[in-house]
Amino acid sequence: MYPKNSMLIIFYFSVLLLSACSEKLPDYYAGIVVDELGKPIENVEVKEDFVDTYAGRTTTDKNGFFKLKGGTLQGLILKKDGYITDTVAMVWHQAGETTEYSPLITQDSSKHELKKINGKELKFLHQEFKNKPEFFQISNPKFNPDSLFGIWQTDENNGFKIAKDSFYSLGFDGNRNMRYTLNFDTLNIFKDDYYFYRKGIIKKLESDNLQILWNDNELLQYKKIK
Repeated sequence: MYPKNSMLIIFYFSVLLLSACSEKLPDYYAGIVVDELGKPIENVEVKEDFVDTYAGRTTTDKNGFFKLKGGTLQGLILKKDGYITDTVAMVWHQAGETTEYSPLITQDSSKHELKKINGKELKFLHQEFKNKPEFFQISNPKFNPDSLFGIWQTDENNGFKIAKDSFYSLGFDGNRNMRYTLNFDTLNIFKDDYYFYRKGIIKKLESDNLQILWNDNELLQYKKIK
């Protein structure tokens, strides 16, 4: 006769097993690979994170779409020259009780973003502020902030996306989601915390043209991407 605790354990795992079996999952992976601007990426190599001899593989089409047969729930490796190789988990467990699956196994048109390899190195200043800046604060702007919001690039690897409550640095080596303040014509971009920041003076903002003088004394010309 089993001890009472053993019977409870057997019952618990039986419930988990029945739950897993009742969950019908596709026997393939599918999705769309996009860049940081949301544009589809063609010819991305997609393969199972498995010994090469056994790993299934395919490439994305001109729409960034791929479909790969496989039912092992192995992670997927997404790889293309010029982009940071990414390994995507297909399944994970929350607190050992609930099981979560990647949209790449449960949905056919979910999107996964690949980041481009680092563009130009950004130089940050260091200062310990007595008063922590109020992030995303826009004070007495010289230019219409709505004209500033959008995607700006110097080339395909360098630039940024800015909105009322977000700043995203394209090609930066690190956390690309940053915070900012805008005071008159001065744009301060903060890296991770408020001790390291990048200062830019907006010299011109006209239609699709933006000119910023950054703290490394570099005057950059940006074009707005639509």
